[in-house]
Amino acid sequence: MKSLRFALKLLWIPAVLPLIPLVITACSGDAGPGGCSVNGKACAVTCDAQVGCVDCAGNSDCGAAKPFCVTGRCTECGATGDCGTGRACFPETHTCQPACNGPGTCTNGDAPICDTSSGACVGCLTDKDCGGDRPVCDQVHGQCGQCLSNSDCGAAAPVCNVAASRCVTCIVDDQCDGGKCSEGRCVKLCQGDGDCGGATPLCRKSDGQCVSCLLAKDCPIAAPVCAGNGRCVQCATDPDCNANPTNHFCVDSACVGCRDQKDCASGQKCKGHTCG
Repeated sequence: MKSLRFALKLLWIPAVLPLIPLVITACSGDAGPGGCSVNGKACAVTCDAQVGCVDCAGNSDCGAAKPFCVTGRCTECGATGDCGTGRACFPETHTCQPACNGPGTCTNGDAPICDTSSGACVGCLTDKDCGGDRPVCDQVHGQCGQCLSNSDCGAAAPVCNVAASRCVTCIVDDQCDGGKCSEGRCVKLCQGDGDCGGATPLCRKSDGQCVSCLLAKDCPIAAPVCAGNGRCVQCATDPDCNANPTNHFCVDSACVGCRDQKDCASGQKCKGHTCG
């Protein structure tokens, strides 16, 4: 597959730095529109080995409200030139905001530095502004990060997620030698219950995942419902709480007394999901 070139007009980058477009190479395979999958699921639009599932491969994939494609995401602006007078493209969110004009004019704790060349508040201008476990300046997003490319990562987490500037074990399934990539780490696929154990003793063969339950009968009385993620929970919907004498509403897989004020009797308040 041809490389995906995300259209970036990085005009906010300091003049001493070259204007280099971000080029991301797509992965191989036949799982989805972009030729690969993430956690066993084909991406809705396309998929890339350095980002994962993305919404766009270029500006032409974006609509009028967010017309610029930045690392696979449609945004309001790609550079300050895309914003109106007195406004700048802030790279952390790629949104047009009132421009800064010098020290002390940036109040966001994540972006305290004013890039006077673009009027954008950023977290860093060069690597010198970074340190610790985030030693490099990701100028696409104006933030310090772990990496800009795979060469910045070590053997334990060898892949750079360029959208998050973070070193991970994997981004797409193709990087997992037959397994799946789930939340940045490779998960081995199971063939049977013998491949599973501990808190997830059962093999869900439909997707090769080790889970706590397949059916409600696999769950204990305290958490009798087998949720779609293969986890035993107290409830999935309000009717699952009908047998509970006081807590009739399901919130975050737990039976509670109330979701909001209207669930309580007159004169009572809903606090901490309890009427009182």
